[in-house]
Amino acid sequence: MKKPYIYIYPAKLREDQITLSSNPYIKNLHKALSKEFIVINEKPASRLGQLFDVYKYIFKDIDFIYFNWIERIGGGRFASIQYIIYRVLILIIKLKKTKIIYLLHNKLPRDNNRLSKKIMIDIIKKADFLIAHSEEGLEILKNINDQVPCIFLPHPMELKIQNTSDINKEFDILIWGSIHSYKGVDKFLDVFIKSKLHNRIKIKIAGEISGLDLTKKIESYSNSKIIIENWIHTDDEIEELIQKARIVLFTYLDGSVLSSGALVKTLEIGGVVLGPKIGSFKDLSKFEIVHVYEDFYDLISKIDFLVSKHNIKVGNSNIEKFANSNTWENYGNKIKAVVKNSNTLTNPVQ
Repeated sequence: MKKPYIYIYPAKLREDQITLSSNPYIKNLHKALSKEFIVINEKPASRLGQLFDVYKYIFKDIDFIYFNWIERIGGGRFASIQYIIYRVLILIIKLKKTKIIYLLHNKLPRDNNRLSKKIMIDIIKKADFLIAHSEEGLEILKNINDQVPCIFLPHPMELKIQNTSDINKEFDILIWGSIHSYKGVDKFLDVFIKSKLHNRIKIKIAGEISGLDLTKKIESYSNSKIIIENWIHTDDEIEELIQKARIVLFTYLDGSVLSSGALVKTLEIGGVVLGPKIGSFKDLSKFEIVHVYEDFYDLISKIDFLVSKHNIKVGNSNIEKFANSNTWENYGNKIKAVVKNSNTLTNPVQ
């Protein structure tokens, strides 16, 4: 029998939409699922938008629709109209008995918008299968809907680890990626600048800062020890920066992140990660793959301890073992196993 049909939301980006900061997650997801499913929307969405793209396929024989970040429409343009379109779409999906898979990426929508929250809760209640990349996310899903399968699948990764111990470390701490308020960089700097470390720890912040107010605040801390590069960096530049840093720091505020593509990318390259004791950071710390902190004051102590060590590391064997069990290549197999017992499929999973 044929593989089951699946639609992945959002669709791939068009060529004119791809930038240096584009998230490769959906592209990787397409590749992973195409080994076990027939992905019917291999082409990018039209200029009409992501939701309208689903309507192009919804009246065909589809077994699954796999939603990621659908709640973001609540904070986008014409949000009220998009919400109505979303409600009609879900109604059609249910009438056609197409199964909904929803993956929870964040505790709350990034825009913290009321309508976005409403959509997130609604899709969790309407889903037939719920997935999270962290154990904390799994508990959130179960608290909202414990009537359907809820599964924890770690964020997939592909190791590129190399020996970076001999590379000259140019700075103690690297913070990289797009800088938004929920990432807590400004809050960390508030505490750091008042600590005993501010005169001897060198920090590089490499990423485009979002919003004029946040930009002004973060750039106000710029000095000889805090270097700020407020622009988008290429993948090669990020890889080089990670190799030249003693620690790659993540300062996400509690209440925002569950899993992080930047965390995964840092580990893939072999960076030493220090992050908050939440979500995937907490999960990975149990395998001694990352270092974690409780709050920003604990973070200052952790930085002091780790930087003072001559050779900071977390066991590569632990990372390799974990990564080998959670590759993109076998992610499709895991999703197949999740939905295998689903009935009323157009093309049952073999």
